[in-house]
Amino acid sequence: MEQNIFKYLISIFENVTGDIQNGLYQSSKAIFDNGFFNIAFAFAIIYIGFMIAFKKFGSEEIAYKSIWTILVFSTVKMLLINHSVYQNLIDIFNLPRETFTTAIHSLIRKANNSADIENIINSLYSAQTLITKSIFDKGGITDIAPFIYGIIVWFSGSLLMLVIILNTVFSIFLSEIVLALLPLILPTLIWKKTEYVFFSWVKLYISISLYAPFTILFGLVSIKVVDLTMVTAKAIDTSFEQNIQYILVLILAQGLVIIAVFKIPNIINQLIGSSNEGSSLTSGVGWSYGKHI
Repeated sequence: MEQNIFKYLISIFENVTGDIQNGLYQSSKAIFDNGFFNIAFAFAIIYIGFMIAFKKFGSEEIAYKSIWTILVFSTVKMLLINHSVYQNLIDIFNLPRETFTTAIHSLIRKANNSADIENIINSLYSAQTLITKSIFDKGGITDIAPFIYGIIVWFSGSLLMLVIILNTVFSIFLSEIVLALLPLILPTLIWKKTEYVFFSWVKLYISISLYAPFTILFGLVSIKVVDLTMVTAKAIDTSFEQNIQYILVLILAQGLVIIAVFKIPNIINQLIGSSNEGSSLTSGVGWSYGKHI
């Protein structure tokens, strides 16, 4: 469990993601691939084709809008031909994120081969278990100070793992779900008054999908925190009282990394031009959806 905590978490979210994507696909298919819609769409194509062929449209703008409507719904129909086509197109839209993530990952691995998310989470978990045990072992009925320090270290270390997981595993999960909404979002491009929904969706997807690669940049710092945790645990085994300063340094280091990771959403929102003032993944998602409600 200790060595596979990251894979365990990934497997949970991957299974849920697959189920939700399939549900969204089936819902979209029920809307855009039923008998009534197919008949209406066929008549619309015939009608617009007739109007263009005999130049019956009052203006070119109306003709262009009609053609654009057909193109948008044709794209949606193509997305929903079957589940494999839907999934392949979703994967294609995911390529920019995957490419950027791979590039960042390669850059970090050149500096430190251990600085990837899986190693970071597993190493943090193992180091956290080791140091809390070392600190608690020094406590007793007449000496509760180690217990207090142990609880603080446990809390700060757990929070560090949580924010890293939130900005990687959870952000990948959310970006996959947001992207799976594509068939339902595309039709909003037809009307001027609903175009903002599509562009807000694009901005939301870009924002969420960039959290994971930016968090990887903190891989080097997190690995150093793991190293510091191991050094602190060894020092505490020798003498708790004489090495309390190591515990304080460790808590400060974990706190600084936590603050830095929390700032990632703000940095990304500035890059993509949003005005989100939130400092977490959930606040970023909440703003993007709540702005137009």
